[in-house]
Amino acid sequence: MSVFAVIDTETTGFNKRYDRIIELAAVRADAYFNPVDSWHTLLNPDTKAVSTTRGDTPPTSALNPAVGVTRSEAS
Repeated sequence: MSVFAVIDTETTGFNKRYDRIIELAAVRADAYFNPVDSWHTLLNPDTKAVSTTRGDTPPTSALNPAVGVTRSEAS
C-alpha cells in the first residue's frame, strides 16, 4: 500500500530576511487519503505575534503560548 506525507509550514510573512517559520506540520496518509499519523511543532517562540494574516490562519499568538497567551485562552 502506498503511503505519502503532506507537509505544511506557517510563517510570519514572505520576506526571507525578516520573517520566520513558526510552525511545521506533517500528515502521513494512505493511498486513499486517510490520515495514518500526524506531527507538528512550533518554532521560534521568541517571534513577535503578528496582527494580520492571510487566509484563515490564526495569528501567531493563537498558535504559540510563548508569545503571550495560553493555549486555553487561544481556544
